[in-house]
Amino acid sequence: MALKSVTWTAEDGDDAGKKFLLTRMPAAKAESLALRACFSIMEKGIELPDSVEGNMGFAALGSLGLSHIGKISWDVVELITAQLMAQVQYVVKDGKTRPVYDNDIEEVETLIKLKAQVLALHVDFTKLGETFKSLSYQGEPNTSLSDTETSQP
Repeated sequence: MALKSVTWTAEDGDDAGKKFLLTRMPAAKAESLALRACFSIMEKGIELPDSVEGNMGFAALGSLGLSHIGKISWDVVELITAQLMAQVQYVVKDGKTRPVYDNDIEEVETLIKLKAQVLALHVDFTKLGETFKSLSYQGEPNTSLSDTETSQP
């Protein structure tokens, strides 16, 4: 069975109208990247929620706050973004695809959106949102996830 692919068209700026073919990574590759990110965070001494430790895929990364994602080392971030972009092909005028060259994309915003779209192929944000809705606040907050200490009066 072929990996899921979608065509995405840039809508803004100098890249407006440019088309890109985005293809989902094989599961093993996606899991490997997600594990690198999770272990990079844990190397900083930050505890991950139980839900993440039991499921260290891209969906688990999506459940982390930006403060946790910001703890991923630059080397791992660079690897992940390169691997996300490796899933992108440029659609040329005749409809054929080729790798994306540096000068194909003129807007930083386009790069960010492309990476977000590739990530969305791996993470079902609808299910993720439903998971968060089903987790109602009960009891004391998990302070092990806090990046700043708080004091009680």
